[in-house]
Amino acid sequence: MKRNIERYIRYGYLDEDENKQLYLDWRTRAEIDRKALVNLLLGSETQNSEVEETAETN
Repeated sequence: MKRNIERYIRYGYLDEDENKQLYLDWRTRAEIDRKALVNLLLGSETQNSEVEETAETN
């Protein structure tokens, strides 16, 4: 995973600050529809929560 993150940083998709916090960098902002990305991430988060809740009840 670290290798992939380093590659995304090198290509300009991600940036990392001194606290190891990751940020979207210039290439992501230029090439990716941010609204669609947020919806995708929120949908994934909702889906993961539903799976966890189902697992807890079983």
